[in-house]
Amino acid sequence: NVLYTGSFQDLVIPNNPLISKISFSFAGADGGAGILRMGQNFLVGFVEAFRYSSGGGKGAVVNGTFLVGSGPGKIPLGSTVRFIIGQKGVTGINNISVVTDAGTGSDYGGGGGGTAILYKIPGGTTWTLLGVAGGGGGAYQGVVGSVAVGLGDNGGAGEESENGADGG
Repeated sequence: NVLYTGSFQDLVIPNNPLISKISFSFAGADGGAGILRMGQNFLVGFVEAFRYSSGGGKGAVVNGTFLVGSGPGKIPLGSTVRFIIGQKGVTGINNISVVTDAGTGSDYGGGGGGTAILYKIPGGTTWTLLGVAGGGGGAYQGVVGSVAVGLGDNGGAGEESENGADGG
């Protein structure tokens, strides 16, 4: 289980002839939410009365199995497998004053990062891409005069297809 650390992580396939295949299940990171906290500033700080929110999109999931060993189309034993794990999108939170802001404002979440897996043969210098899982889209939430009807937009999910697609 390889988690996000802010850097890539390398693992080496052991030189064990009993290993014939390697399987991966990996996901792009989810997008961030957009949250508007509706309320008012008082002497004690901002007091929330209610909120509007939209959720970030889910990252795409990719599954793959690759042959390991010698020969064409196989990943050689002793190869380095590099994991580049995407980071979850930042959630945007905004305090909206129903009096001084007239209940009007917006915020959005950041898109989630994609996750990729590559490999490099022993002694090699070139990385070969095995797969990429796209990240989920960031959300948008807006409000005008304390009426949020139709102003929220959940982030789109990462596209799960061979070639992917643009987000919403």
